[in-house]
Amino acid sequence: MAQQRKQVDVNASVIRNIKLLGDPNGPRYICHEGGARSGKTYGIMQSLIYHAMHHARLKISVVSHSLPHLKRGAMRDFFDILEGWGWYDEEQHNKTDQIYTFPESGSYVEFFGLEDHDRAKGPGRDVLFCNEANLLSKALFDQLDMRTRSKVITDLNPSDFDVWCYHLADGPDAVKIHSTYKDNRFLPDSQKRVIEGYAQADPMMWKVFGLGERGASQEQIYTH
Repeated sequence: MAQQRKQVDVNASVIRNIKLLGDPNGPRYICHEGGARSGKTYGIMQSLIYHAMHHARLKISVVSHSLPHLKRGAMRDFFDILEGWGWYDEEQHNKTDQIYTFPESGSYVEFFGLEDHDRAKGPGRDVLFCNEANLLSKALFDQLDMRTRSKVITDLNPSDFDVWCYHLADGPDAVKIHSTYKDNRFLPDSQKRVIEGYAQADPMMWKVFGLGERGASQEQIYTH
C-alpha cells in the first residue's frame, strides 16, 4: 500500500540532473565525479525517481560490478528516498527480480550486478546508471551503452590516475558534474572533520576524496 506523499525538497544538482535527463537534444552522457560523501549517488537516485514518475513506460537500469555493492549503496538510497517522500508501495516492489514499478507512469527501475558478464548483453533500456563506473571494464560498459536508447549516467570518486570514465566525461557528447562533501547539506560535522583532516595528513587523499579532483590509483593513494 502506498504511503501518503510528502513535499519533495531537492538541491540544485538534482534539478540539473532532471533537466538533463529530460532533454532529448542534450548530451547523452551525464558524468558525475566527486569526493567522498558528496551525495552524488543519492542525488542521482532522486533524479531517476522523479524522471520515472513523470515519463511514461521508461525502462531504467541501475548497475554496478556486483549486486551486494548496489544493495549497500544505490539500492538503499533508492528505497530510503521513496520511503522519505512517502512514495513507496510494497506491491510495486518485485524483490525477486530487484524491480520497482511506478504505476502512474508504467515506468520501472531495475537493479542488477555484473558478476555474470552476460547480463550486460541482455535486454535494452531507456536510461542507464552505472554506479561507481570505474569498477566496470570498458568492454562491459560498451555492451550496456549500445543497448541504451536515451541517457547514460555514471558516477565515481576520481581516484584513478587514468580510466575510461575520464575519456567519456571529457568527450563531446558528455556533461561533467563535479561535487564535494560541501555540496551535501546533510553531512554531519563529525564526517566533515574526518574528510578535512586529510588536507594536512594526506594531500593525495584530500585531493581525491576532499576536493573531488582526479588523482592517482587507489594503490598509490594508500602507499606512503
